[in-house]
Amino acid sequence: IDTQNRVAAQGITAVEAVRMRDAGASVQQIRVRLEELAQNTHGYMIPRDLYYLRNRARTKGDRSVGLLSAALGSALDIKPVLYGHAGNTEPVAKIKGFENAVEQMFKFTGNRVMAGLMTPTVCLSYGGELSEMRALPGYQRLRDICENNKVEVFESVMSLTRMVNLGTGAVVAAFPAPPAPLKATSRPPNPAGLRHAPGLNRGPHGGPPLPPPSPSRTPPPCTPGSPLPCPR
Repeated sequence: IDTQNRVAAQGITAVEAVRMRDAGASVQQIRVRLEELAQNTHGYMIPRDLYYLRNRARTKGDRSVGLLSAALGSALDIKPVLYGHAGNTEPVAKIKGFENAVEQMFKFTGNRVMAGLMTPTVCLSYGGELSEMRALPGYQRLRDICENNKVEVFESVMSLTRMVNLGTGAVVAAFPAPPAPLKATSRPPNPAGLRHAPGLNRGPHGGPPLPPPSPSRTPPPCTPGSPLPCPR
């Protein structure tokens, strides 16, 4: 069976195959079911290091992450959310802050669990010690949602091959469900309606925003007999 996905998303069909085998399903029944799941398995991945991801992609001829994008993303701490489905991988969101991005990905996964999955399975993968992933924001909430909805969570350390390609600290979440877009906010909302970006146009020591500069004005022409002094 071609899972048509990568990393943790490949575990969805493997878990279902074992379940069906233990339930006494035939080979044909298992095959049909796994092909259906492969078409509806969604994997989301967030890397920690954009420079590393770019360099590894370039060695394989993939130039989808440019130097400027990597530089800006690293400088502004913007993390892409990569989406794997039906044999394709593409960025679907950009979120400020690694932990914030992971939290939103876990929240989205939890929402899909509550909406109902095609099989009660969520797979998580991490490029490092699993204790580090479990300490990330949103993880425990996702586990609680899965437990309340009788969904099993399978966690694994990312393989060396995937870790070499994606970098240490990358997080992947996968689940089987009908398609639905991931909606994420790149930065917190601005209730005051200010037009400046966070951290820009700030006063000294992070104080309130500086007022906009006054528009430049052209001085009136100097004419003989004018009460205004003429510049020299």
